[in-house]
Amino acid sequence: MRVLPPPRRKGRIGLYDPGHIQRLELIARLQRRGYSLAGIRDLLDAWETGSDLTDVLGLDGRPVTLDETTLRLTRAELSERLPGLDETALRQAEAAGLVTANGPSGYLIRSPALLDLTADGVRLGADLSQMLGLAGVLTAGLDTTASAVARALVERIWRPLAGGENSDQLPAFLARGRIMLGQAVASILADRLAAALHELSGDHRRQGTARRDRPDPRRRGHRLRRHRAPEGHLMSTPNREQAEHWNSAEGAGRWITYQDRHDLMLEPFLPMILGRAEIGAGDRVLDVGCGCGATTRAAAALARPGQVTGIDLSAAMLARAGADARSAGLSDISFIEGDAQVHPFEAASFNVIISRFGLMFFENPVAAFTNLRQAARPRGRLAFACWQPMAANEWLLVPGAALAEHVPLPEPAPADAPGMFALADADRTRSILDQGRMDRDRHHPGPHPNPGRRRADDRRRR
Repeated sequence: MRVLPPPRRKGRIGLYDPGHIQRLELIARLQRRGYSLAGIRDLLDAWETGSDLTDVLGLDGRPVTLDETTLRLTRAELSERLPGLDETALRQAEAAGLVTANGPSGYLIRSPALLDLTADGVRLGADLSQMLGLAGVLTAGLDTTASAVARALVERIWRPLAGGENSDQLPAFLARGRIMLGQAVASILADRLAAALHELSGDHRRQGTARRDRPDPRRRGHRLRRHRAPEGHLMSTPNREQAEHWNSAEGAGRWITYQDRHDLMLEPFLPMILGRAEIGAGDRVLDVGCGCGATTRAAAALARPGQVTGIDLSAAMLARAGADARSAGLSDISFIEGDAQVHPFEAASFNVIISRFGLMFFENPVAAFTNLRQAARPRGRLAFACWQPMAANEWLLVPGAALAEHVPLPEPAPADAPGMFALADADRTRSILDQGRMDRDRHHPGPHPNPGRRRADDRRRR
């Protein structure tokens, strides 16, 4: 994806001119207004090419990239991603718009998220044909919506304004509108879908709750559970902004879509955390900020036959975590949708608490660690990884310094505000843990993000 034109070449040197600087400033302004880089690219392309209405609205058949990157898979790779995909199911997937043929043996997947949802449903036990039917309902409905919105744009905006004094600004307006409408569809659809599901689930409960709650004989002995917070809990949590962010498409969508990439990138921290947590057979483990569940699954493999619980604010990421745990055949693993700062954990219920970059977002970290402390058994262990200061992270510092030469960077968040570097100050982190009654055993700063290990034992403080 290119949003900057290439530099002028002089031998082996690339020369950037003031036009590139202006472009960077424009990109920074658009990002502050919420545009993705892919959306900015579409907008700039429309401005520079003088696109007409069909180009700007995408009626020429070109895909509009918002937040998802189109996947290109071979037939074998597609079968690996979508269990049970035979020729009949493949034709149904194409008819539903889930996949599009790309050459003799390749396929394009416009929405990797929809493909993953379909695969998750199949792994859960749903029939592939039914999941593909669900995809077809979605795409058919969006086809109808897209046609209606396109007609409204032409009749209500394009034709009335095409001959006016601002007609030269119309292509740019429609280009931006195309992107913003896509974002609006995602937000509104999510809200309407949640309301509809809530209403249908209420009907289902009225028709017979007892039948729903009967244990499935096919699942006896499999203790994978999902605990939802009470209705309204997340919105009343002290970490309300974090809850809203991690339950939005922007907050959770990319982590789910690119889960494999993120897990691979963060994998080196797993042995650091798990090694210092010293998880053994029979341990009861709590994974705070578990996300899509990579650390939870790794802990469960070590703790067998013990119980491992992951807690996170994001319902969508927990759904993925549960599906992956089922696929891995892991029993004695559960997930809680809730805020670890205030969740009413059973007292002394865990002898190990772990987290991989999940402890930096609390509105009140002292209260959060105090709550975690009461959930820990005497002589319990806390092991976590958090980021050191930005100056110790070259992967952020170097590109940030290069960008700062051309555009102003946003003001850094206060050191005590929830965020990536909230625990970057080792002295402040020690103080927070001390106030949270975590008896410090060892602290390990190093070239990697800070892995810490604490004894959750306050006997010397009584």
